[in-house]
Amino acid sequence: MAVEVPGTRKEGSSGFYRSIIYNHGELITIDSNPLFPKTAYEAFEHGLKANPQGNCLGHRPWDPVKGDYHQHYEWQTYETIGRRRDHIGSALLHLAETSLHPENITGWTVGLWCHNRPEWQVVNQATAAYNLVMISLYETLGPAAVEFCTNHSECRVIFASPSHIPHLLNLADKCPLLKVIVSVDNWSDIDALHGGPIVGALSKGKALTEWGASKGIRVLDMAEMELLGATRLKAHLPPKPDDLGSICYTSGTTGNPKGAILTHRLLASCVVAHCHGRVVEKGEVAISYLPLSHIYERFSQDVLLYSGSAIGFSCGDNLRLLEDLAILKPSFMAAVPRVLNRLYQVIKSQTTDAPGLKGALARRAFATKIENLRRDGTVTHAFWDRLMMKKIAGAVGGRLKFIGTGSAAISPAVLEFLQVAFSIHFTEGYGSTENGGTCTKNVLGDYTSLGTVGPPQPTIELKLLDCPELGYLSTDKPFPRGEICCRGEGVIPGYYKDPEKTAESFTDDGFFRTGDIGTVDHLGRFKIIDRVKNLVKLSQGEYVAVEKVENVYSVPSLGQQTFVYADGLQSHLILFVVPDPVNLAALASKVLGKQISPTDQAALQEAAENRKVRDAALAIYTQEAKSRKLQGFETAKQLAFRLTPFSVEEDTLTPTMKIKRNIVNKMMKDKADTLYAEYDKENAGKKTGFAAKL
Repeated sequence: MAVEVPGTRKEGSSGFYRSIIYNHGELITIDSNPLFPKTAYEAFEHGLKANPQGNCLGHRPWDPVKGDYHQHYEWQTYETIGRRRDHIGSALLHLAETSLHPENITGWTVGLWCHNRPEWQVVNQATAAYNLVMISLYETLGPAAVEFCTNHSECRVIFASPSHIPHLLNLADKCPLLKVIVSVDNWSDIDALHGGPIVGALSKGKALTEWGASKGIRVLDMAEMELLGATRLKAHLPPKPDDLGSICYTSGTTGNPKGAILTHRLLASCVVAHCHGRVVEKGEVAISYLPLSHIYERFSQDVLLYSGSAIGFSCGDNLRLLEDLAILKPSFMAAVPRVLNRLYQVIKSQTTDAPGLKGALARRAFATKIENLRRDGTVTHAFWDRLMMKKIAGAVGGRLKFIGTGSAAISPAVLEFLQVAFSIHFTEGYGSTENGGTCTKNVLGDYTSLGTVGPPQPTIELKLLDCPELGYLSTDKPFPRGEICCRGEGVIPGYYKDPEKTAESFTDDGFFRTGDIGTVDHLGRFKIIDRVKNLVKLSQGEYVAVEKVENVYSVPSLGQQTFVYADGLQSHLILFVVPDPVNLAALASKVLGKQISPTDQAALQEAAENRKVRDAALAIYTQEAKSRKLQGFETAKQLAFRLTPFSVEEDTLTPTMKIKRNIVNKMMKDKADTLYAEYDKENAGKKTGFAAKL
């Protein structure tokens, strides 16, 4: 599937690995075929021309009378979205000509700060059609990060959810270039939601407009912007491939975000990469629930729009995702491990973990189907699908044909289980913002690929860089190992206004250093095995990649979140677990011999602090560590529970749900010190080796 290109190996690194599936080892570019899109603008135009009257973007409308979302999707056609795009783009150009950027009406920056919804894509496509630059702000960003991104990108207009507009107006004095804010909800809809404005008081829109005027900022709603553009319609100003299309801010765990430069060439290259492999057909329906500010969801939607497919947005409440799926009945779903792990736990509890005859039948069904999957890749079964699996598939709409997953590690056992549960194939991929979110991808139908992330995309080449400090070398046998580095049209040229970070992140021959340690098997499929970053040297001199250990410990269903604490002055790791209340209650009931309710917070807290319960939980995680072949120094020797989940609001998670390690380390230090002291006291009399002879 991928081979090392002869003559490219150098001292300290492997040769260059390229896919051989589609182009005999030659990189595919946007110029390889005249039919390939050259820009993000051309990608949408392709879908618009292919399916003008087909469903494009849909959402569940809000019913102000019932105070809930409707049980159906309301759709806008490609033609409608194209028209709205033109109106918004024309309005932006008019504002540029008259006040915002008269010296150069293209190339300036427009911001988006709202959850997934049709208006997000309307604005995104408008910036592409009129050669403007788009930045998307994570819904959960705090004021400091919004201020930084707005000023760093020189953003002049921000389309925002009404709830964010007060925050932006409060930042007005600190963001001098920001001159226009557009509410993605129309004022009339906001007033209707609240039963109309209070008698004698200003409407929401009027109040925000007047507040904005006092700050020197024009505040409009989408209807006003679209009318402004419709009456001043302008021709498209198509971008060139190397024009800047977007700045995607990566939410680092420390310091300010870095602005990844996404050119139109890169955005088009991601679409081209996915033209190879699974063909997305016109008329397919996808669910959108992952943040569009994240590169994974963004490139997925670019591919869907290129193909003329329909995208239905979730209602935004993750607890109602299954409800959205049942109503939308999608054929495709992009998923991340935290969602798939949750589905796995729910299905498993209702099937193979069920008591009595139901559980026995389920265990037989899953065992049979998993055996078939491992033998020849079959995911269907005439008897068991009709008896059991059809009902499981029906819970997510019954029409799913394909699920793609990425963004973090996931257990092969979970993927096997879910593939036979839904009777469809999954593919796992690997990527980051810096490579357009799509660096490698498993080949659909390769049932032997579980545990790998597949060969390089045909638009990208990879190499492995030696990491001698971690013991990973490109000369290792039987397979080379090292830091994964990538190069190609799908890789960013650098970070916006940050030459130092750019220089640090690229090799002399232009490969981006991902920070991930990988290996490549005999078929050219890559596997992520470690991280270069977040290394901690324990007191006995061993290096531990804490993110790698966390990925291993994220598998047992006992925990919703895990955090590995490492102190360079100590000899072992401590595992902090945010438990699933139902699973913690079940474990504690078994260990303590009394029934504990998952809704009894006081009882759960008492159980979480009980040494017997903690030791029983540690045994579960230790078994997982052994099965995943963690070394002794990588295996946690102590465990503590934290009942409160880490969150963006608490500032312990980034908007992409990554743990802010520096903050959580400080938060957990006192508890960790207590645990280390407890361990030292218990093991004070246990001496081995040379110390035992003294």
